[in-house]
Amino acid sequence: EMPVQPIPKSNASPGVLAHVTASKFVDGLPLYRQEGILARYGISVSRTALACWMIKLGDLVTPLINLMQETQLSYDILQMDETSVQVLKEDGRPATAKSFMWVRRGGAPGQRIILFDYAATRAGSVPLRLLEDYQGYLQSDGYRGYAASGRRDGVKGVGCLDHVRRKFI
Repeated sequence: EMPVQPIPKSNASPGVLAHVTASKFVDGLPLYRQEGILARYGISVSRTALACWMIKLGDLVTPLINLMQETQLSYDILQMDETSVQVLKEDGRPATAKSFMWVRRGGAPGQRIILFDYAATRAGSVPLRLLEDYQGYLQSDGYRGYAASGRRDGVKGVGCLDHVRRKFI
């Protein structure tokens, strides 16, 4: 009997799915380029199929990501920062608009969890949403968007030594 597949009724094996996912998210190789690479090897997989695989895998790993978030937020030390990213094709936004990737690092000592969250804005409402259930120390830079989170009961904002050091050098 055939083992259970990550995507039922799909011809994508776990190895192929792992390769496409790593190529896209680790190596930054867009799906249209992967489509061309596969075509050179005589493998016909459309960009649409590749995108559907990524969406279905995203649904498949959602419970794991939720567990990682719960575990991360259950510890009392969390680091957070944001960086701008450009999304070329986003509904209702020009390709020149800035979007943001919010990064959180925390969890048990020696078992840190790093989570990335996309947002179309840098507004203070984003860290409020991401830290809604958090209690503990929040280490971040001086960006004012973190201030609202730091004013909540149970959240103590602490500064970033790298940013403090800049004032003295």
